[in-house]
Amino acid sequence: MVNKVSIGLLGLGVVGSGVVHIINNHQEKLKHQLGVPVEVKRVLVRNLEKAREVDVDPTLLTVNPDDVLNDPEIDVIIEVMGGVDIAKDYILKAFSAKKHVVSANKDLVALHGPELHAAAENNKCDFYYEASVAGGIPILRGITDGLASDRIERVMGIVNGTTNYILTKMAEEGTSYEDALKQAQDLGFAEADPTADVEGLDAATEKGLCWAGGFNEDEDDMYSWLLRLYPDRSFSTDEEKLRMYTNAFTNYFSGESKTFDIPLDLQGTPFQLAVWDALQRIPYGETKTYSAIADSIGNPKSVRAVGTAIGRNPVLIAVPCHRVIQKNGTLGGFRAGLQLKEALLNLEQV
Repeated sequence: MVNKVSIGLLGLGVVGSGVVHIINNHQEKLKHQLGVPVEVKRVLVRNLEKAREVDVDPTLLTVNPDDVLNDPEIDVIIEVMGGVDIAKDYILKAFSAKKHVVSANKDLVALHGPELHAAAENNKCDFYYEASVAGGIPILRGITDGLASDRIERVMGIVNGTTNYILTKMAEEGTSYEDALKQAQDLGFAEADPTADVEGLDAATEKGLCWAGGFNEDEDDMYSWLLRLYPDRSFSTDEEKLRMYTNAFTNYFSGESKTFDIPLDLQGTPFQLAVWDALQRIPYGETKTYSAIADSIGNPKSVRAVGTAIGRNPVLIAVPCHRVIQKNGTLGGFRAGLQLKEALLNLEQV
């Protein structure tokens, strides 16, 4: 008969510290629900000397993953370390050791969910990842259990809570990008390496940057644009060749640069190219109306067509369509969402 549940914890950052705090401070409730106490038996950390945000027995800490994964007394592994490849390797080893796993790692589940499910099933283990979905909102069990007989047609919500937090801070409080990112990291909304959350997707040809998306766009959006613009091209991933472009965006968001001195490869109709050229002439920190853009290209009656061309702008921010507003001062539209448009204008102190 089981007389306790022993936990092996992978990671003791903001989320891991929260796990320890909950287990330590909710023992009576856990014991009432499970019938036995729950204990954290070992904790994998990167640095044994680091100051912790939660009281934990130093003898429980280890830098050797085998001390956690191969401990026969540990029943459940809780993975909150972040990253993908190493976390995946540890979880697969946990399943091989017949240990159940709970993960809060959204990147890992998104990329390798089916493989991890199969490994869990093959080893007769449970794999739970509710904490990795919708910011930890208990939605999966509600859908799979409570709504099992219903036909779900749509699920809506904020796709990326990290960028939502950062953009809200920038737009509503005037916080700098760097400070907002630091706050998000301190609060546990952003990883220590926030690349997956805060870097948009870019694409370039040999001539220059040809597509830059918003935080609300994914690879499917990017490729749908690229296939339309370059139907006869093949695509490859080369971060080094894109580095000059990602550096340009980083410098812009950090306030180090107000211009984009990078080559562009814009594909569009002559009218669209004229509009996009006019957008690039709007100085940092200034705005123009749709009618002013129409006047500047010598076609004052084309205000509606200007709006359509702006909506087809393939290179957001570098071709600054966020600097175009309505005559009455309202923001107007923006492909990446009005929240980002407001944050960009606030960044430029408009």
